[in-house]
Amino acid sequence: MFRNISWATYSVFITITAGIYYLIVINVFYKEKIAGVVNRLFHFNSRSDFEIANDENFDKDSPATIALLHNEIADHLERAKIRNSVKEEVVFSMRLILQKYDFLKESPVKDTINNYIKNAFENICSIHLDAEEIEGLWFR
Repeated sequence: MFRNISWATYSVFITITAGIYYLIVINVFYKEKIAGVVNRLFHFNSRSDFEIANDENFDKDSPATIALLHNEIADHLERAKIRNSVKEEVVFSMRLILQKYDFLKESPVKDTINNYIKNAFENICSIHLDAEEIEGLWFR
């Protein structure tokens, strides 16, 4: 019945079958990571958030600046949750984010931002920060 199958045909069949199998396995186990990479690849933004925040014509105390910071914090914490990052890594990288918004350190909205950070850490990553740790995020 199978006398006319060559080794080349058999090799091609096994290669294609193994490729399909591994694509299915990768899709099942790494779906979130693949979706994150695809979203980052196709996220077209003419100006980066850093360029907008450092623009001299940009109102630094505006609600748009605060919203930009909130979005960046939430995105960062969602990525940390997916990667199962430890508390120290998340806190260190949050310091790097807040360095870009250093001008808000002396702003009257700093308490509001600190409350948002505390709630975001607890709700998204289940990491609890005390007042000293939150205040320490603003310093290098």
